[in-house]
Amino acid sequence: MESEEKRRILKRQMRISKIREQGITLVALVVTIIIMLILAGVTLNIAISDNGIFSKAKKATKEYQIASEREYLEQNVLSVQLDKYLQNVSSEKLGKSLVDRNLENSSIWDIIVEKSENKTYGTGWNYLGKGTVLEDYGETKYNWVVNYETGEIIQLEDESYNNFDYNSTISVTDHLLFNLDSANVGLDKASWGKNATLYYYNDNEYDTVEKRKEAYEEQKGKDVSTNNGGYDRQQSDKIEEYIDEETGAFNFNGNNYIEIKSNGEYDFSEGLTFEFYGKILDNVQSILEDEEFTGLFSFWNGKYNEGSSIRFGIHYEKKDIQYNLSIEGSKDVEWGEWSIDKNAPWNQIAPVGKDLFNNDIYFVVSFDPNEGKNDKYITQKLYINDVSEVNDSLKKVSGWLTKDYYDKFIENVKKLDYLELGRSTIRDAGNWSYLKGLCYSTRIYNKALTEEEIKMNIDKTTEFHKYIIENKDEK
Repeated sequence: MESEEKRRILKRQMRISKIREQGITLVALVVTIIIMLILAGVTLNIAISDNGIFSKAKKATKEYQIASEREYLEQNVLSVQLDKYLQNVSSEKLGKSLVDRNLENSSIWDIIVEKSENKTYGTGWNYLGKGTVLEDYGETKYNWVVNYETGEIIQLEDESYNNFDYNSTISVTDHLLFNLDSANVGLDKASWGKNATLYYYNDNEYDTVEKRKEAYEEQKGKDVSTNNGGYDRQQSDKIEEYIDEETGAFNFNGNNYIEIKSNGEYDFSEGLTFEFYGKILDNVQSILEDEEFTGLFSFWNGKYNEGSSIRFGIHYEKKDIQYNLSIEGSKDVEWGEWSIDKNAPWNQIAPVGKDLFNNDIYFVVSFDPNEGKNDKYITQKLYINDVSEVNDSLKKVSGWLTKDYYDKFIENVKKLDYLELGRSTIRDAGNWSYLKGLCYSTRIYNKALTEEEIKMNIDKTTEFHKYIIENKDEK
């Protein structure tokens, strides 16, 4: 009996011992797993951290690629310099040659500008953008500027620089009818094209309403084809007198304007977009008498006894942008969602407010005949950016107008040969109202730009204007 009891006690002790062994094994397994996870985490962190294996490998690959491209460029520079020294046929310089922006190069300049230090690379430098094909090497993966005289080779990181040139300082060139900005106004009339002419009138000679009316009566009944100068059609080739040195802007001084002859080629069947970037002064100038209106641009048939048919301008008192696409006025035209003046032949686009005058402002007006809430109406849009350091937001206002009205505009404008930039009539023929202010950029497109295109234009144009201001003392 006692022996049996001992056997049961022994068996129980053996079971307990076995359970303990199994428990220790499970604990050991859990502990082992935890330790392995910790080690794995540490290893992974070492691998992917900023100083980890992967980062170091990626960095080493980049450094090798940069060194490889630099070595290729160094050999090319050495080859060009050696050929020049030996007076052999010069080896080919790589990339595109950059050209300083100055009077001499007003229509061919091409520069690289580093954003951080605003350093400019021009004449004497060559630019190789990412993807440039190098013989017996392949495509570059990085951006470079190379000076073949000094042997300097500088690698540029993406987004760290801008490439400004005469042809591409704006984002959108498709359907661009006219472009006047500090990038291409230059001091060379040829940069405007053969059909663009700068006119002015002598406000000292015609300093009273009576004198201006008398002069107007003399040319009344004639048109520009008679080569009758007219008191407000004195041609000027001294464009440099109208360039603001500090900003590079064109100075509309209240008695000058630019006229572009088209020979009836205006076609706005795909839309119309007008952009203005500058500083409008709150002075109103009209030839015959004072008006509460300043002209931005207009289309005209060239007859002195008739006013402009299509007009865009700003109402000084109401502080809004106004337009009229027909000399017949509003009549049966309908508008919606923008403020409306039904008692005048003007579509009031939108009140801009006090920021419209004496401040840098960028606004865009767009008409899209291919977009509308139904077949009867088309879309019109207004974008406003006050371009201030405090508030750089882009405001957008959409509206609509009668499609038939716009269709009449399409047909009417084809009959008009002259685009007047910086002046417009508002009521009587001959009573031209002029723009007074600085124009950093103004563009007219014969299509409706998309919102993305408009934003690209704004970003690139304001960026270039900033560059002009920051480099005004280095010109």
